[in-house]
Amino acid sequence: MKEYNISISEENLEIKKIQEGYLNGFHIKNKGINYKGSVVTFGGSEGSSYYDMAKVIANNGYEVLSLYFFGQDNQPKELKRIPIEFFSNAIAYIKEHFLSLHPLTIVGASKGAELSLLLAEYYNEIDNLILIAPSSYRFQGLDIINNTSSWTFNGEDLPYIDFKNISIFEKIKINLQYTFMLPVKLKSYYDSAIKNYKDIESTRIKVEKFKGNILMLLGKEDGMWNSYSMAQKIREAKPDNTEIVAYENVGHAFGLDRVTGRYFIGGQSDLNKIALTKSCEKILDTLEIWYGVYAIS
Repeated sequence: MKEYNISISEENLEIKKIQEGYLNGFHIKNKGINYKGSVVTFGGSEGSSYYDMAKVIANNGYEVLSLYFFGQDNQPKELKRIPIEFFSNAIAYIKEHFLSLHPLTIVGASKGAELSLLLAEYYNEIDNLILIAPSSYRFQGLDIINNTSSWTFNGEDLPYIDFKNISIFEKIKINLQYTFMLPVKLKSYYDSAIKNYKDIESTRIKVEKFKGNILMLLGKEDGMWNSYSMAQKIREAKPDNTEIVAYENVGHAFGLDRVTGRYFIGGQSDLNKIALTKSCEKILDTLEIWYGVYAIS
């Protein structure tokens, strides 16, 4: 593996803030672009655009669109009923402002990985996916009291796993965690939702419709949801050109402590931080393989 620049420094970057209707985020590129094509990044339920990852990728010569999908102007304020057709606007922006659209890679983390996989089901413009702590299903939005889909298409809710049928034991357990200010452990909560949902296949993202490359990176001790099991389900549905990199003793979010804020991320804090560096290197190594023939001489 060659050496890469994994700095998030902005010193050599050109960064343009974007606010065009639903599109909110950043157009980021190195002052010297090394590759044709585009990369789009999405963060998770924290509401980020995966900005730091976008800068790492841009610092290695790629042109990047780092996007929010909720919480900004002209977007839903909460992660629920996100209209996935907003991605058509992202494609239009790239065609107008980037050196080229293809190859087009989406990099998404956690809930952003769920979105990225879903977009690949609907948009054949997407060539590659890099999914960090992925989901193979569509889950409900983050409004736990009012069950709604995370995603819509043409104004219709897409089928989703709701939290109505979670076991009583899991509901009591999570209520106690919130009440007594204990670290909130969501993995078994999501496991119960999957196990008890009657029409689970209707909520599975149909990854087999996607013909491109997939790289999935995750921690085997993911404390938020079972990304390891769901990554395997994704590969079962699409075995060709699909790779899983699973880090031992690592949790849901690379670079974060075992417990972050109110939530149990899982893994060991020191190994989570090491996994951040390793995953960045793996992502850049994979992009080099995918984009190498598009290098600008």
